[in-house]
Amino acid sequence: MSQINLLFQQAVQDFQQGYFDKALKLGLRVQKKDKRNPDILHLLALIYKAKSRPDLAKKYFEQSLKSQPLQAVTLSNYANLLVEINENRNAVKYYSKAIKLDPQLLDAWLNLAILLNAQEDFEGAIAVIQKALKHHASVLSLYQILGIAKTGVEDYTGALSAFDRIIGHQGVDTTLELQVLRNKTVALREAHASDEAVTSLNRYLENKKIQAPELLFDRACAKYDIGDLESAEKDLLQSIRLNPAYVPAHEALNKLYWENSGDGEFLQSYEYSLDRDPDSAELYFSYIAQLILSRQYEKANTVATRAVHKIGKQANLIHAQGIIANFLNDPDASISLINQAISLQPENSRFRIDKANYLIRQQEYKAALQELNLAGKVEPYNQEIWSYKGICWRLQGDDRCLWLNDYKNFIGIKQIPCPDGYDDLEHFLVELSSVIARQHKTNRQPLDQSVKNGTQTVGRLLNIQNTVIQDYRKVITQSIQEYINDLPHDSRHPFLSRNTGKFRHAGSWSVKLKSGGYHSNHMHPQGWLSNCSYIEVPETIRPDDPDRAGWIKFGETSLQLGANEETGSCICPQAGMHVLFPSYFWHGTNPFNAESYRVTIPSDISPKPDFGFR
Repeated sequence: MSQINLLFQQAVQDFQQGYFDKALKLGLRVQKKDKRNPDILHLLALIYKAKSRPDLAKKYFEQSLKSQPLQAVTLSNYANLLVEINENRNAVKYYSKAIKLDPQLLDAWLNLAILLNAQEDFEGAIAVIQKALKHHASVLSLYQILGIAKTGVEDYTGALSAFDRIIGHQGVDTTLELQVLRNKTVALREAHASDEAVTSLNRYLENKKIQAPELLFDRACAKYDIGDLESAEKDLLQSIRLNPAYVPAHEALNKLYWENSGDGEFLQSYEYSLDRDPDSAELYFSYIAQLILSRQYEKANTVATRAVHKIGKQANLIHAQGIIANFLNDPDASISLINQAISLQPENSRFRIDKANYLIRQQEYKAALQELNLAGKVEPYNQEIWSYKGICWRLQGDDRCLWLNDYKNFIGIKQIPCPDGYDDLEHFLVELSSVIARQHKTNRQPLDQSVKNGTQTVGRLLNIQNTVIQDYRKVITQSIQEYINDLPHDSRHPFLSRNTGKFRHAGSWSVKLKSGGYHSNHMHPQGWLSNCSYIEVPETIRPDDPDRAGWIKFGETSLQLGANEETGSCICPQAGMHVLFPSYFWHGTNPFNAESYRVTIPSDISPKPDFGFR
């Protein structure tokens, strides 16, 4: 073997063992002697990727493929890098090239389908997996990805069939089986078959004779869905006993206590668990977040200080201290702490957005926009970023605020069509209201939502297999499609550019506000288009009210900007109306006084992407 080959093999070995600096030094030596060798260039690309240098990794991947385009593994690995840097369409292209060259390359099939699921092109993922199974019919993980995609298109029967190919399969890896059982539980809960989810989990836990914290948590959530709160509480407490640092169980347990007036037990699980696992950063962070949400700022500050003393200055904890300082009216301490957090994690978009919030309040709009632009590079579809950009542009007198927040053309005010089989719309709304009333089961508004003095339903409302709800879904889908069809085209616009002409209901629920109730000003960070349908509206909410009680308003923020706040549009709701608007629009409602309820069905709407595999 030549000296160059020996050096190359040593570099490969060092890379595989995690000695990236040694591997890089050897790789560069080899490359000097053989500049166009595609294998050496590929290795250098992988080393730079491992060293978090995507710019150099990309350079060497491209040089390797220029030297030899027909490298399936290199194409697939390059696609992996492109996913990391959010170049998803290019990633799809390179995975496709890799698969075309080598249909036996399992990783490329798997990663392509996983990417399509992550981008919510579930139809595309299904098509890819069906092709992959022709070459890899015995690979169980393909059925897991297929089941997730089938769940995404609400083909729950198909999803369960795919998951059941894995659960109980002879020789299946235990970790994969547990993951798939959890995927199956998600599908059943989305399909409002939580009773079946409980039965499935009972059977598995009994047969396997195990006590898995994750499965107890899943079973508790399914029990919560069907109203078995006492048993759900027991499962969550047992999950925490088995793993004191299991954050999802803590958050679900305390959500249960909060929404059902269990104030005496609220957040006690965290103190119990920190006594048993005092070094868990995740547990501290979750506890602090819950204290902030419940407006216990002084206690949150005490716990955060204790956490930093115990486990050190971790970025998330320092950031939390900065948020608490803001709530305690200490803006100087707040920005100092947020800057410290950013210095530890410069690419954390949450930190950048919160710094921008501070800068907006200080009227430093140019600096705020710089932070928002950096956050947008990490999360290009985060609607919160556009919400804050709109504030900056408006307060700078920049016309882009009108281009972004085009209230006149983007707010759609429509009537809910009356489905077939009802006397008229009023009759239909009475039937719908009766069905919805049975879905409101909690005593208090959610801790982490905009609802104040009201309740919110659990799960995806539009997935309930009830004739009246499905009639509503059919007609509201038709009306939303008409709105989408009428939107103009603009490839540069963050809202219009994502319009593919097709959509899916990403989430749906009902809100019931009682007298004095309202929605605090907010936006939907992970949405695209939002809809709110008005099912019941008290008579005291009326168009001639100068105080606009109970009206929905657009433009006012949650930043409490005083004289710099502005209402861009305000609409008086009427029973049978539905209102559509971009998810980044700031919106909230005014409180109202009435003996009756204000009942709505809001929903989030996502565009259906199409990467060309259908």
